[in-house]
Amino acid sequence: MSKRVLKFIILLTVIVGFVVPSFGQVVPSDSLPAIDSVAQALDSTTATGVLDSLYQDTPVSNKVRLSTDSIYSTPVSRPSDDGGFLTSKVEYTASDSIVGSLDIGEAYLYNEAKVSYENMTITAGYIQINFDNSEVYATGLRDTSGAVVQKPIFIEGGKSYRADTMRYNFDSKKAKIKRVITKEGEGFLHGEDVKKINDNVFYVKNAAYTTCSHEHPHFEIKTNKAKVVAGDKIITRFAYLEVLDVPTPLIVPFGFFPTTETRKSGIIIPAYGRNLNRGYFLTNGGYYWAINDYLDLTLTGDAYSQGGWGLNGRTNYRKRYKYSGNFGMSYSKVRYGREEFLDYGSQFFADNSQFAVNWSHQQDAKANPSLRFSANVNLSSANYFKLNSTDRDEVLQNTANSSISLNKSWVGKPYNLTATLNHSQNNTTNDMTVTLPDVNFSVNRQFPFKRKNAVGSKKWFEEIGYSYNVTGKNEIRTKMGKPFFTETVFADSARNGVRHSIPISANYKVFKNFVLNPSINYTERWYFERSEWGFVDSIDGRAVNQARVVDTTKGFYGVRDFSVNANLSTKLYGQWNYKGFVKAIRHVMTPTVGLSYRPDFSTEFWGYYQDVQVDTLGNTERRNMYNYGLYGSAGEGVQGNVNFSLLNTLESKIRDKQDSTGAKKVKILERLSLTTSYNVAAEEFKWSNVNLTMSSSIFKGLISLNYSAVFDLYGYDEIEGQRVNEFAIDVNGKLLRTTSQRFTTGINLDQSRFSKKENSQKSDEDKQSQGPLADPGFANDLGITAGDINYYNTRQRVDFSLPWSANVNYNLTKSYNGLDAVVRQSADMNANFEITKNWRAGMSTGYDIEAKDFTYTSFDFYRNLHCWEIRCSWVPFGLQQSYTIGINVKAQTLKDLKLERVRGIGDFER
Repeated sequence: MSKRVLKFIILLTVIVGFVVPSFGQVVPSDSLPAIDSVAQALDSTTATGVLDSLYQDTPVSNKVRLSTDSIYSTPVSRPSDDGGFLTSKVEYTASDSIVGSLDIGEAYLYNEAKVSYENMTITAGYIQINFDNSEVYATGLRDTSGAVVQKPIFIEGGKSYRADTMRYNFDSKKAKIKRVITKEGEGFLHGEDVKKINDNVFYVKNAAYTTCSHEHPHFEIKTNKAKVVAGDKIITRFAYLEVLDVPTPLIVPFGFFPTTETRKSGIIIPAYGRNLNRGYFLTNGGYYWAINDYLDLTLTGDAYSQGGWGLNGRTNYRKRYKYSGNFGMSYSKVRYGREEFLDYGSQFFADNSQFAVNWSHQQDAKANPSLRFSANVNLSSANYFKLNSTDRDEVLQNTANSSISLNKSWVGKPYNLTATLNHSQNNTTNDMTVTLPDVNFSVNRQFPFKRKNAVGSKKWFEEIGYSYNVTGKNEIRTKMGKPFFTETVFADSARNGVRHSIPISANYKVFKNFVLNPSINYTERWYFERSEWGFVDSIDGRAVNQARVVDTTKGFYGVRDFSVNANLSTKLYGQWNYKGFVKAIRHVMTPTVGLSYRPDFSTEFWGYYQDVQVDTLGNTERRNMYNYGLYGSAGEGVQGNVNFSLLNTLESKIRDKQDSTGAKKVKILERLSLTTSYNVAAEEFKWSNVNLTMSSSIFKGLISLNYSAVFDLYGYDEIEGQRVNEFAIDVNGKLLRTTSQRFTTGINLDQSRFSKKENSQKSDEDKQSQGPLADPGFANDLGITAGDINYYNTRQRVDFSLPWSANVNYNLTKSYNGLDAVVRQSADMNANFEITKNWRAGMSTGYDIEAKDFTYTSFDFYRNLHCWEIRCSWVPFGLQQSYTIGINVKAQTLKDLKLERVRGIGDFER
């Protein structure tokens, strides 16, 4: 078959899918001999061809009319005429009428009739039972419009069969069915005539297999004969594909469709195509191995005619009530262009290797609540996803993080132990940090002075509590691409240490409206090396003349520090009442004043600092011997701070007739905070920077507003080019000198902001029973999917809502180098729209206002064709310029029935 014919078939499928989206929702067939009324069921002259001739000789007057309020059944082991026995009860019921009985050997059930025998159940509009021959016959009913409803549904061994008419023998368990529809695996089997041999095997004449759930499917694989082994496979003779009742030249000499619910091993068919720079290719071809019920393995590979290739392996594992996870490894050799063109630019030739490793492991919460293990590993080379993926999130992934953790807790004890292995990488700078290991042990807060049997009011010392935390880790910082497991990396790049922390604090209410929080914090660090400083006049003949680290001394060293703190806070309320639309405005202020003290740990008494010469004049300064320590070091200089902070909120109460109270609260200012501190012990620059943060939202959260800034009370001398110990008002004529500002605003929209709340109630007609298929769960067993017309349940609700969302954000940043400001502005937007019930579209973009260029931009489209789907993804420009167009069957069973067109890196001129 030529490519032109294939394209014509796919194009025809798409056009008809767009123009006739409701093709599958046709009026049901009226060809079966349905029963119109009870009288017709009992009148042999009008029921010819429907009722068995055995019953035509029995006068109607001899038949017995039974009550419909009971369920009738036969006795066990009643012999049949052919020598068989009914080994179980036959139970039957109907909603309108039951005529006949066991004594006369026959029964007629009308409207919502049901017959059950062992693991078999038949429901239909009309059912006829012959007790002597152990047979049952079922068909549908015509409603007032002439449509056939309540068609027979046959259920046996958990499998369901929809049919026009059917006949079943209780003894042999064989059946003959006209126009059957049954669900097999992910697909549906349609048949004109079906002969059921036993519980698992039946033969079908004029059969069709499809994954479309409509009674008149959009596409079918048709054959004149098929054998079905229920829950295992479907085998057909010569078969061909039919789309919208139009036969196509896509034919196969035979068909084999696995329908088992268990996994099966098999070959994965590769995708093929051509890349302008990498050549012709076969991708994602390989083998799937279902190792056992707990483990599988997928191995695939890629091959390009220009020399590039790739290997991918992935395994999934699961043990119920224990754990589950997956592990994957990928390696690709990216090669495109011609090597002789490399002198003209790297864009003309590339030959590099890329890799990616990912592992995810989750432990069931019930497996061992006190001991938990988890893993989330995401490790890759810097450009792997940029060169091998068109997924937006993967392409824009500039950082990657991994964590493997083991957590231990003791039931009834305040102890917790955590051991982790962490990894982080920056794909832009190629920096990589690995923490191996990171161990943390903690004791929850304890109150050592709290009385077990308290009498009277609580004593002040009972509020004193402490906690304990010790953490130790070994951290390695290196560059991506360098050999990692080498002695050089571990010796030169590793930092390690242990830190103990004991915070002691209390909480008191003083002066009725104030809260006092005193605390003492003690920290001790253990290091295994320290730096030795010295004056270096030259290096390799080059004059340096400065203090540098000249040696590293191994040993065991302790670095301790402590601080004392006390904070006093309260809340101040102010309210203004009005009589108009605005009923009241309330302002809440939370001022906090704190005192903190930390001694000078740079003195000779503590031994953490070293006096070292810093210039040729012999001047000396103190240098910290633990400045490269993993957990820092004790601070230099006395800290005697007075800390100030002020938190403000502002809200109003406005008139609202829809509210039960007649008013509602509206937040005007969600947060406005100011923080600074004054160091009494400092010799200069006693005031720290003033930090301002503000956030609010308007129109019920539709628009968010955020602003933050840092101000300096001290001035900047432009001549000296540095900050000076004089107030900015004296140096620069400003009370506060701005050092940085950031403003962001965003609009968040979705359909819920414009939809009206409806509290409609169902009518009594909707609530009443609608037969055995009124239960949605029962309908789903038949494979009826959302959007299908359920011919077995005439009442159905359709949701016409069109969900959508859109976010637009604006960012403004001003950073200051002295008095000169550097401004950066950008905007970004992402949106998702469900244009119609079956059309969805999404887009994401951004614009750098300063660079006057768009950032990563992508458009995504999706069309639901019921049992088919179309996906399109387009990146119009940039390094990741690409597009993907694909049309495929949704079900995994026929996932290879697809057509794709992919263009990515290497397919566009740069």
